[in-house]
Amino acid sequence: MSAPNYRAEALAWIRAHPDAWQLLVELALIRVRMGRRFSPKSLVERARWDAPNNLFTPAGGYKLNNNHTAYLGRELARQFPETRAFISFRRAGDEPVTASNDDGHAGRVTSVTAHRVDL
Repeated sequence: MSAPNYRAEALAWIRAHPDAWQLLVELALIRVRMGRRFSPKSLVERARWDAPNNLFTPAGGYKLNNNHTAYLGRELARQFPETRAFISFRRAGDEPVTASNDDGHAGRVTSVTAHRVDL
């Protein structure tokens, strides 16, 4: 049995739910205009709380897997380069360890400084 490809799943989610993706983009750009750093996880949680008509619930049809949040952040930074300086990245569990992201703890931030992520 092969491991799930969360990046591919996240990109498929974006294509399948452009209105939900647009909400995430708008929330991110608001944070950028405010000059506030954010994590992809905080962005998704904010959308879950504030989305109209429970947009991100199973009943709303846009259930979002927590395993996708890191890849949504990377896609956001790729599509909207102005967000890069404001997004706190860390190595996702399925990414290889490199000198720039090795904290010894996959998926866990161990210092105040965010890791460099190649997009």
